[in-house]
Amino acid sequence: MLITLVATSCLPARTSEEKEFGDNTVMGRIQARGKMIVGIEAGLAPYSRLNSRTGKAEGFVVDLATTVADALGVKASFVGATGSQLVSMADNEEVDLAFPAIPITEEFLRNYRLTQVVYVAHQRLLVRSGSGIDDVRSLGAGKACSFINVDTQVPLKQLVEDVKVVQSARQECAYLLATGQVDAVTGSDVDLMSIATQVPDVEIVGDELTTEGYGAVTSSGGMTDFVNNTFSKVKSDGRWLAYYERWLAPVANAPDRQPPDLRAEEAAALYPSDLD
Repeated sequence: MLITLVATSCLPARTSEEKEFGDNTVMGRIQARGKMIVGIEAGLAPYSRLNSRTGKAEGFVVDLATTVADALGVKASFVGATGSQLVSMADNEEVDLAFPAIPITEEFLRNYRLTQVVYVAHQRLLVRSGSGIDDVRSLGAGKACSFINVDTQVPLKQLVEDVKVVQSARQECAYLLATGQVDAVTGSDVDLMSIATQVPDVEIVGDELTTEGYGAVTSSGGMTDFVNNTFSKVKSDGRWLAYYERWLAPVANAPDRQPPDLRAEEAAALYPSDLD
């Protein structure tokens, strides 16, 4: 089911830096419409969420998207859906910009219009604070819940032979960790951060087992160029780091994080496809 939420911020005042685009461009049509429609994953705080209590979209990529809308002099309207739904919605021009939490692979990059990388995720562990587990090797013969992306992440059994693994969805893994039925959860740190906002007294630990680039999907090539230019400014002028510190740093347990310089093509090359 899709959830739609219109941002409550007022229409930004035009500035001298904003460019007026022609009606034959996606950006011009967005400006004529007065709003940019953005797809986000609704329940992935602090990366992104639709807050049912306050009626607002919140999170790291929400701030990024709002910056793009501001650069066009329009407001942002947010739509919540699953990652795969968001990709289709951008491809079908139902949204102007979408932020699916899907790692960039060669297949993904080849088939859709992707922006530059906005966040570099890593497979890690989420454990209860004070558990004594500080890396994969510490799991030993313990029990872990896994919801890894099979295209980009590593099964724990390949790393720790004796570990007992339960394969499940993110929310079920959160429940199992909260109730003490597993010792750890593994998956992308974006997902682990989401669990950490729901389950008290947990922490993300261990080595970065994988490297995965996350970006956005756009509705046209021209829109991709515009968004990439905006993202480049956000990374260079300190806003990316401010958004990271506001939303992700409190639960990421990843000191000294800087804006990603990994290009989409480089991220994709980490996960090549069989082109035969």
